[in-house]
Amino acid sequence: MKNKTSYKIIIIGFFALLLTTIAVIDTYALFETNGNATKNLTIGKWNILLNNIDVYENRTITLNDFVYTNGIHTQSNYFAPGSSAYFDLIIDASATDVSVAYDFTIDDSQTVDYPNIYFIITDMSNNQQINANTFSGIIPLSSQTRTKTIRITLNWTNDPDYDESDTSLIGENLAFTIDAHFEQYIEE
Repeated sequence: MKNKTSYKIIIIGFFALLLTTIAVIDTYALFETNGNATKNLTIGKWNILLNNIDVYENRTITLNDFVYTNGIHTQSNYFAPGSSAYFDLIIDASATDVSVAYDFTIDDSQTVDYPNIYFIITDMSNNQQINANTFSGIIPLSSQTRTKTIRITLNWTNDPDYDESDTSLIGENLAFTIDAHFEQYIEE
């Protein structure tokens, strides 16, 4: 009789374990979610032109690219004391689907020894002048006009105090590097 009782307890225990396992599996199924989805995400266009050239390309800007403003004592297309030269950077972000932040840095190390030669940067949309060698700004996606013109003017003041240093530039070339950096602008 003892064996029959043990046998019944083992069978009842087995069924209890089986029912408990089924209950756990059914309960687990309530919290499990299986799903699949496929989504094609459209990537925003990023095509910025700087003077009609894709910003991904490298280009060297020389004084030949500048427009000269000469006084009556300087021959046309020469840069000399008392004259200036300007170069327009036209940023065209109309083919982008995002707001664009830009930073420009002018390497003015060539003019360090010539304090009478300096840059003036002008935002042509509001005529704001910046007397520095760096400038930055934002072209918002919501802007009516997605182009921006920045004028870089190189001035050479005719100052008698610098005649000796000015003379050292005769027959020399001035080279400048303008580093441009563009990125998507995200408001914080």
